[in-house]
Amino acid sequence: MDTQNKWPLYIAIGLPVLFVVGLIGAVYIPQLFTKPAQYDFVYITRNLSEPYGQTYTVEQGKIVKQYLPPPVDYKLSEVKDYRSVLLESIYLYDVETDKSRELTLEEAQALTIDQNPKSPDGYIFKSGQNSGGVVTDIFGGNRDYSASYLKNGFYSKRIYLTQEKSSRNYYGYGPGDFIGWVIK
Repeated sequence: MDTQNKWPLYIAIGLPVLFVVGLIGAVYIPQLFTKPAQYDFVYITRNLSEPYGQTYTVEQGKIVKQYLPPPVDYKLSEVKDYRSVLLESIYLYDVETDKSRELTLEEAQALTIDQNPKSPDGYIFKSGQNSGGVVTDIFGGNRDYSASYLKNGFYSKRIYLTQEKSSRNYYGYGPGDFIGWVIK
């Protein structure tokens, strides 16, 4: 059989193979050239059942406690001592072990926090979005709005924050709010 007559066969087999190899390369090559994350980060989980109580913010690189008083139109007969209502829990995510642990206020205040959205090694914390990978961008995909990711350029790594049951998790808005990167 003449090889000139086989070109359509070669193209019909070769193009899908090249497409699959290209997709595999687009998914796995970025992680080969991306260094692992080096900076841990701090996040909080919220208890949205109360509109008042203790919350946390960062001032001059340190976590400080704030108190949110009840709204003016809130039923004052239902208000507890708003300074004793814990609205948020503080967690540290360790990038080496891929695990979170709850911090006391004293432990959190001992850390130096950088609130820049991008870590010194180039990673960004994303929560409540899909991974935004090449395959998902082209073909669509399962969007998990409670998922969290560490992203660096084209590389995206799904991370699992605490599985605490809170109203924030229940409604699917994501398991935690990013506070900042821990500066070593």
